[in-house]
Amino acid sequence: MLNGFTSSHNRRMYFALQMIIIASSLFVGSLTSGLTSQISILGNHWIAPAFSLIVSFLTAMVTLLKPREKGYNLQQTADAIEYEISCANKRIYSYEGLSDRQVYTKLAQEVEKLRNEQRKRQQQLEQSSEDKQTPHEN
Repeated sequence: MLNGFTSSHNRRMYFALQMIIIASSLFVGSLTSGLTSQISILGNHWIAPAFSLIVSFLTAMVTLLKPREKGYNLQQTADAIEYEISCANKRIYSYEGLSDRQVYTKLAQEVEKLRNEQRKRQQQLEQSSEDKQTPHEN
């Protein structure tokens, strides 16, 4: 399912970014531990500040893009849709005693409701990111 693919992609992106941030932070820490003036890699003293900038940038991107939260929300929606399909196929709960046409209509309505809820959660995530970027006026 598309939501399942996207959510796993977001999770992989989040964990990859976190691993890069952690590794870069450790590298910057070791470079700036008081040995910066004695240690130069390839004759370049700009390595520590460059990695520090990378760490700051990636941390900001993880905070701004929120791939973990997006992945969680997408997976939640995909799971709920799979549950509705399973219930419809088994004709249980709210699908019990319905004709095929009624089952498909009800299933379509439920899936659209779930997708709409997903869009709302996505908008809330994006709005909370925008709120953090712009200062509030009093």
